[in-house]
Amino acid sequence: QDTIVPYELRVVGSLLLVLGFPVRMGAAYVEWTKPSGGNEVIYLIWNCVGWQTLILFVITLITGLSGKHTWMSKLEALLIGIMGTYLINILRLIAVIVVYFWVGRTIGQVFHDYFSNLFSSSWLIGFWWFSYRFVLDPTSSD
Repeated sequence: QDTIVPYELRVVGSLLLVLGFPVRMGAAYVEWTKPSGGNEVIYLIWNCVGWQTLILFVITLITGLSGKHTWMSKLEALLIGIMGTYLINILRLIAVIVVYFWVGRTIGQVFHDYFSNLFSSSWLIGFWWFSYRFVLDPTSSD
């Protein structure tokens, strides 16, 4: 909570600023002024940082990399998976905040609760399709 949340929040907040969103960041929250007046605050807690996606990714690694593929292609798939999982989690957090910003808290909460699972599952399906199609090379049999 004290290490990962502030780091991810700085990354997400910085990207939101680059995208033109007038946000302010605290140690565990993103804040902005609503057009109607008043401030809107969204807190980022340990449960939001994407550890569930990381766990699912690690579980899929056990079976996904168990086939007869070259070590180099397994390493490539692993590195793509780690980077992709990180980037997908950052993109997921940005998407949730953008929906809160544009549409409001009620729709944002529904988006947060349901979209995140769909987004993470889609990432893993797409990653393994890509890995098996383009990255993992079978070992040669003698």
